[in-house]
Amino acid sequence: MLVWATGTIEETPPGSAWLSPAEAEKVASLGSPARRAEWRLGRWLAKRAVLACGFGTAAPPAGIEIRADHLGRPTVSVDGVPVAVAVSISHKRGRGVCFAARGAVRLGCDIELPARRRVGFAARWLLPTEQDIAASSRDPDAAATLIWSAKEATLKALGTGWRRPLASVEVSLDPSPAPAGWNPIAVRDNVEARTWSGWWQPLEHNVVTVVVDPPAPASGQRGPVSVNSTVV
Repeated sequence: MLVWATGTIEETPPGSAWLSPAEAEKVASLGSPARRAEWRLGRWLAKRAVLACGFGTAAPPAGIEIRADHLGRPTVSVDGVPVAVAVSISHKRGRGVCFAARGAVRLGCDIELPARRRVGFAARWLLPTEQDIAASSRDPDAAATLIWSAKEATLKALGTGWRRPLASVEVSLDPSPAPAGWNPIAVRDNVEARTWSGWWQPLEHNVVTVVVDPPAPASGQRGPVSVNSTVV
């Protein structure tokens, strides 16, 4: 099951009692107050998502520790013991999201604020098929942002980030959202010659995307399941 949590900087619990000692040391080392606030938000959401996956339920929040691996991807331990849960975090202008799934899963997420794009943005960053999707939508700028976000999520899941060109992944989706809930995404990785599955949905003024490999189990789940409880 793929779960997700969202929240804002203002909703992040105060203090550092819910952070592990290493997390508290890390956040203290960050230069700007804005960066520290975003980092704390991401860790709070990640701990909520990890709990929803069934890990750390008997541990205090500080016992759930989120660290970055050598590729920058989050790893999770509970009371010092690594656990098999994949996590991805993203934030934009005070709003954050985190997705998590148990087991040997690769996943990546992104949150973006749709905005009017400069002339030539689509031609520079989107593949011809993606440009066609954006051009044929009711809001080409919003569709271009959505496609960009799906590419970002995929590169995060791969652990490459911008070390891999955006053109190496090709997004296929319907940019018209369903009345409510999640909308499907397919992303073709032209390097690994495989297709990632995922979802997107509007969130307030933002758009959220997530991709996962292997695909979510065919158990009737229609997109990620929201986390409704907090860890503190």
